[in-house]
Amino acid sequence: MQGTPAHEAARQGHRDEARALLAEAARANDASVFVELSVFAGATLDATLEEAAANDALDVIERLLEVRTATGAALRAAARGGAARVARRLLEAGAIADERDEWGRHALALAIAEGHDEVVTIFVERGLALDGSAIAAAILGGHEGLVLRLIDAGAPWTPHARQFALDRGMAKAATRETSAVARRPARQIVELPSRERLRVLALLAHLAWVDDELEPRESALVRGLAARAALLPDERAQVEEWLEAPPTTDVLGSAKVLAPEARDLFVELAHRLVDADDVRTEDEEQTLVLLGLLLKA
Repeated sequence: MQGTPAHEAARQGHRDEARALLAEAARANDASVFVELSVFAGATLDATLEEAAANDALDVIERLLEVRTATGAALRAAARGGAARVARRLLEAGAIADERDEWGRHALALAIAEGHDEVVTIFVERGLALDGSAIAAAILGGHEGLVLRLIDAGAPWTPHARQFALDRGMAKAATRETSAVARRPARQIVELPSRERLRVLALLAHLAWVDDELEPRESALVRGLAARAALLPDERAQVEEWLEAPPTTDVLGSAKVLAPEARDLFVELAHRLVDADDVRTEDEEQTLVLLGLLLKA
């Protein structure tokens, strides 16, 4: 098969040319070019995925998702460009909602900054990335109505954020109480509030070490969860430290303050962890019982 000019460029090792040609096809949402994708480097396809996301090229997105993972970078590109249907599709395909760029911005914050209300609604309705970054972006943009909406959806309304809103002339928002709305139970660790993810991982790491030996499958499970949790660099480093040496026993106290939406997921993950090596020790059984009692306290 001779292929397109992009294919020929890739076969001859001209990656920059191939990437430029694929980007042009992505901007035109021309999915016919995206055949025999194995000839292209993974980095080229990921860059093209971002280009397609930024340009609402859903046909191209669908084709690329057959061979590539939905990335946080592509989701941010869709959010920045206001490509609501692509953002929705990438989330369905597993893109991490609050993965951040090098400046600490996630997709919802970018959509808020660019004024893309339809994209914002997708995140709010799903309860995704509702954190301080989203609140800050709404305050900075002068969107008091959106600030109130985020609070009501469950975004954290801290004294610092309240004062920031007041300083920006948002008197109504400054007097709003934190919403008592209950979050739906999380099905994946990335759906938890950011503060809960590291807490859950700490508890799991403690459980993995409870029999004084960290099995490779236990380590792989914790590391895999951390990779999907959209952690900050220092948080990822902390998890790696816990996989080298167990966290201190006082980490068990954090089970008492797990958010309600985190508890069921933690229990599920804890049982998966102790069964990862196909052997459930007495120490693991006792720790599971203790954690269960702490969660009910």
